[in-house]
Amino acid sequence: MATAALPKPELQGIQTKPPMKITEPRRSRRVSPTGMRKGCLNLVLFYSNRAVREDSGWVAAGWIKESLMQALNDQPLLAGRLRKEGSEIMEIVSNDSGGRLLEATVAMGLEEFMEMEEEVRAAAEADLVFWKDIDQQSPHFSPLLYVQVTNFKCGGYSVGISCSLLLADLLIADNFLRKWGEIHKEMISTSSANLPIFYLPHMKPNGSFTLKAFSSTPTRGQAHTFILKITQPRDQLDREEAQLAELCMEEAHRRFGSEGKILSFRVVDLKEPPTVSEVKAWRPESEKKPPPGGGGITIGNATWKDLGIDEVSFYDGNKPAGVTCWVSWQNDYVLVMPIRDCGGFGGNSDVIVVVAVPGEEKSVNAIVF
Repeated sequence: MATAALPKPELQGIQTKPPMKITEPRRSRRVSPTGMRKGCLNLVLFYSNRAVREDSGWVAAGWIKESLMQALNDQPLLAGRLRKEGSEIMEIVSNDSGGRLLEATVAMGLEEFMEMEEEVRAAAEADLVFWKDIDQQSPHFSPLLYVQVTNFKCGGYSVGISCSLLLADLLIADNFLRKWGEIHKEMISTSSANLPIFYLPHMKPNGSFTLKAFSSTPTRGQAHTFILKITQPRDQLDREEAQLAELCMEEAHRRFGSEGKILSFRVVDLKEPPTVSEVKAWRPESEKKPPPGGGGITIGNATWKDLGIDEVSFYDGNKPAGVTCWVSWQNDYVLVMPIRDCGGFGGNSDVIVVVAVPGEEKSVNAIVF
């Protein structure tokens, strides 16, 4: 099994991809906690081109440049920017500034990469995504979405996606990735061209230069991430975000907390219309008590596969050979990101919740999407 660290990818090209058409009327989303501006959700999807000969990383990236623009028509906030509203409140506006799309190469085969030891591979995967923290002084210049397509030696490629935590619920909960994949496949099937317009090898045939001026913010932060499946009766679907946060805080405390510690959580309801954040105190009980929940509510473990990410494909017959997801999170908050009503049986509904806990013991808050 390979143990060598992954050679650093070489960046070959970068473009800004706005929605295909002007967003009218513009959408907006109010955001309050400044600490969230440094976090991002990272996903890396690995694809082998064995199943489909025509599906190389260069070809995929070329079509992605077009399909991403169409997909952003339905979720223009992902192509938006932060702006200040008043003295303290910030909001994201769908001003069509666009996300960043990067193309890279790496001198390692995909199979060799997939066989690396887990710890070595985890560190190497951070180079397959690109992220720049939102600029604290000029946040309106910072993209909120990055996509990096990396070509592996001898075939195979990865699609690395980094999205600001301010919009991560749109990326997963609204099935943006699946919809994007369907748009991509339809575009290929209806096109008479063998190659996309933006095919990088045709634009720089000698491959003699790389882009070294762009540096990425490290995305492997000190965060413990776990996923919960909360099953509750359908007649309780209007449960307040604060109540859902408390359930997750109890579970986070059970796994990582210390007895008698006072925690606080901040509830940020980002559904429309947006509401002002609220801070409450939460004290874990020192005595033994039943598992979190009650009232017909049960909490169990889930995985990233329960979110359907492993089904995202950009070419018919070529599902991911592997998927890795993690949250980059170095703030003093417990991040709670629920995806509501993911099915269930009978009179129950399942809610999948992603929870990220700071790696160091601190007084923490919980941010609920």
